[in-house]
Amino acid sequence: MSWCRLKTVLLYLLPFTLLAVLILALLYRNEAGQIQNNMQKNAINLVSLQKSRIGDKTSLISTDLLYFANHRHIRDMFVSPAASRKEAANDLALFSRVSRNYDQIRVLNSAGMEMIRINLIENGVTIVPQNQLQNKGDRYYFKEAYSLRKGELYVSPIDLNIERGQIEQPPKPMIRFATPLFDKAGRKQGILIFNYLAANTLLEFRELAAGSAGQSMLLNKGGYWLVGRSADEEWGFMYAAGKQKNMAHSYPEAWRTISGADQGQFMTKKGLFTFVTVSNSKSNADDWKIVSFIPAESLQAAKHPVRNKYVIIFLLVLALSAFASWLAVFREFLKRQKEAELLRQSEQYNRLLFELSPIGLALCRMDGGLVDINPAYAAIMGRSVEETVKLSYWDITPVKYQEQELEQLKSLEETGRYGPYEKEYIHKDGRLIPVRLQGQIMEQNGEKYIWSSVEDISESKQSEQKLRRKEEVLLIFVEHSPAAIAMFDREMKYIAASHRFLSDYGLGHQDVVGLSHYDVFPEVPEEWREIHRRCLAGGIEKAEEDRFPRANGKVDWVRWEIRPWYETEGEIGGIILFSEVITERKVAEDALRNSEEKFLKAFHATPDAIVISRLSDGLIFEFNEMFLQQTGFLPEEVRNRSTVDLHLWASESDRKRYVNGIREQGKVREMEAMFRAKSGEILIGLVSGESIELNGQPCLLTIIRNITDRKLAELELEKHRDHLEELVKERTENLEQKTHQLERSQQAMQYLLEDINVANKQLEQANNKLMEMDRLKSMFIASMSHELRTPLNSVIGFSSILLNEWVGPLNDEQKKNLSSILRSGKHLLSLINDVIDVSKIEAGMIEVSREDFELAELLAEVEQTFAKEARDRELTFSMQRLNLAMHTDRRRLLQCLLNLVSNALKFTEQGRVTVAVSCDQNKNEVTIAVTDTGIGIGAEDQAKLFQAFSRIQSHLSATVLGTGLGLYLTKKIAVDILHGHLTVTSELGTGSCFTIVIPVRVENGRNKPVITGWMQNGSKAHDTDSF
Repeated sequence: MSWCRLKTVLLYLLPFTLLAVLILALLYRNEAGQIQNNMQKNAINLVSLQKSRIGDKTSLISTDLLYFANHRHIRDMFVSPAASRKEAANDLALFSRVSRNYDQIRVLNSAGMEMIRINLIENGVTIVPQNQLQNKGDRYYFKEAYSLRKGELYVSPIDLNIERGQIEQPPKPMIRFATPLFDKAGRKQGILIFNYLAANTLLEFRELAAGSAGQSMLLNKGGYWLVGRSADEEWGFMYAAGKQKNMAHSYPEAWRTISGADQGQFMTKKGLFTFVTVSNSKSNADDWKIVSFIPAESLQAAKHPVRNKYVIIFLLVLALSAFASWLAVFREFLKRQKEAELLRQSEQYNRLLFELSPIGLALCRMDGGLVDINPAYAAIMGRSVEETVKLSYWDITPVKYQEQELEQLKSLEETGRYGPYEKEYIHKDGRLIPVRLQGQIMEQNGEKYIWSSVEDISESKQSEQKLRRKEEVLLIFVEHSPAAIAMFDREMKYIAASHRFLSDYGLGHQDVVGLSHYDVFPEVPEEWREIHRRCLAGGIEKAEEDRFPRANGKVDWVRWEIRPWYETEGEIGGIILFSEVITERKVAEDALRNSEEKFLKAFHATPDAIVISRLSDGLIFEFNEMFLQQTGFLPEEVRNRSTVDLHLWASESDRKRYVNGIREQGKVREMEAMFRAKSGEILIGLVSGESIELNGQPCLLTIIRNITDRKLAELELEKHRDHLEELVKERTENLEQKTHQLERSQQAMQYLLEDINVANKQLEQANNKLMEMDRLKSMFIASMSHELRTPLNSVIGFSSILLNEWVGPLNDEQKKNLSSILRSGKHLLSLINDVIDVSKIEAGMIEVSREDFELAELLAEVEQTFAKEARDRELTFSMQRLNLAMHTDRRRLLQCLLNLVSNALKFTEQGRVTVAVSCDQNKNEVTIAVTDTGIGIGAEDQAKLFQAFSRIQSHLSATVLGTGLGLYLTKKIAVDILHGHLTVTSELGTGSCFTIVIPVRVENGRNKPVITGWMQNGSKAHDTDSF
């Protein structure tokens, strides 16, 4: 290969090589960055999980502490210490023995004197005798805790327990939690303090970090390690020789960043630091810092496989590029040989193009002499080529263009080019021909020439003149149009505006042409500006009425339409706005609408029956609800019928008397008459009527006040007046006899009262025993639930971490076993929650939290929860939606629906599960029915279905987990909390339907009625004689 070709190969190869290096470097950087991003995300997830677990533990301790701070026996200690101290001590000892989380539990009075101290020992707990109790009034934790308000907590700094001036061995990490105690009158009496054994929390912290990429550390406020890289670094602040064993000494730059913020992630030369802050108290006096540290060496080691991969790829790309470059050079060599041959053949072709070009082409000397022209150039001036080439450039150029031509020649000398620009040539007949020309300098045989192209633009100039005249006519039309019209360019600057537009929008005779629409009306809202942008893109938009707040505070209502206008080339030149200010019409319509609404409210709220009929034919076209209630007719039975058709008048004479009064005086006031209801019952009423005009049509307004009860009462009162006098005389004699009998019975009643008092005392003693048993049960359940939930949360959390493969990949068998553990743990946690809810409901201690929410959103949440399970089991799961605003306990309603749908899916092997929803506005009730095609329930089992711990036996009992508390708890919630009821209908082998009915709104335990709107319907009516 020759040096020339080798050089060409290198010229091809080097750019490819540099491009490959750049691309591979970017890919390597992206992939390496992704690896580092994943490590950063894992570090953030780890410290967040560790913080969450520490927070859960602190919350659990706080709950225990506040529970006993409000304990009845502990409060009573400050009223009657002798009677309540033993019971309070036993309760605290039982709690300490069960939990085994607290080294000491103490109750101190307001002077700091211990009243109770419970010590945790190896095999149980011990209650310290009263003569061994100590005064702790001078201790810092007593002063801090006693200064707090009710419900506030004091959390001490974590340290190692000290016995007799020495750190206890093995070390025992300790945190003190305390809160003030108050008696029933609200007076502060002392404090309750728990000495929490923090070793389990620190152990769980280490276990969560096991298998992570870096080092997980827990530090106190001073930067000392509570959990460090090694045991030698930990608890440095507790030892005289450990004052330098802290993060500020080992990582001073990193510690300045960590101590100055609550959370964050940053990179230093030593590695990646990720941290969060755990606040154990409101004062932040002993905040902890959770820090994850990944050394720089570990980060780089994770990227080594990626780097090696891209080095191999680069070598392959380099080899392929070298081969491709050689191939390209060889092909270029062949191509150039072919092009040389084609160039020799193209000279004749180029001359042919020059002759046939429709554009005028000319070659002239620098002094203006023409050297060569094509026929098109000569045709512009009406001459032949031979005639034209004899002329000079200045012979065909009018004198008025000489100065312009000199400027173009100057530009030609400076830049080598001139134009494009427009001028005129002199035609053979003397006419001036408009042309557009441009050109450049070219050299040939050492001499400079001007190469020009010339285009005849006569037709385009004539078109421009016609277009300009049309535009002038359009602008005149816009300005003098009787409508409010404005025309804008693409920058929303005014091109024209009608006088009506200026007048309607208070612009007077202001000249707005050239001004921006948004400068003239700065109050134009962003919504309208977006509409302008859409129309400038080709859209057409309009509004029948739109609100336009003005800068002066006034609000106008406008009707508008916006369309784009197009230039001759078909491009959008701007928009045209057609508008009309309709403020006066809008105000009148609103006033009319308000008047109609007030009339309708009064029409339907009145306690009297009201009907409106046409005087022309007597047909009723409007009536209120009270008319339907009193007469018993349905709306469709009344509308477009007369009172004669309804047989409403019980007396023909009453009807004629009413009709005559309307004809003669135009109105009737409180005429007593009898009417007949649909059932045939005779009613007595006071009827009033008046002729009115509605929509230009004469009508009759009739109002009937029902006085039937009053009339019947008057008749009955008259009838029984004499009989009442006889009864009074008879009852007076009987009363004298009863008085003597009562005196004889008083002594017997006294003996009976004494027996009742004895029975009451016995009943009170039995009730006290029951209350004590219930208290012990509640305390046991509360204590056990806390202790059971703590390890369960750990089991569920660790199972989730392993299944998410945060600590490494799993095989299928491990995933199967961990899924079983996670499923069983969640089932057991659900059982504990159900037991606690049942216990709280039975004790009347359940918390009710009512709120406003949309039923459709809650139903969507239920559907989302079970949609995947239904698909996996090939069941049809349908959910009816209902848009309804509710006010009740949303969380408890969701709990009920989740229980019902879960049961339906459990016991349905094939078919479908349907949730139907309906609302009865009159009763203020919503009905939710969960229907399945499952195994069904026999009649004998339905009676015990809602009993606690009751499970129905079937072929699915062995495979479907359950506690027997779900339906019992659901009914208790539906009745006691949601103020509704739960029913079931079922047939064995066919399926079941569970229906829950609850109020739509609940306020202070009572149902609040739902007010629905009234919609007026059109109708017909009759003449007065037919009324």
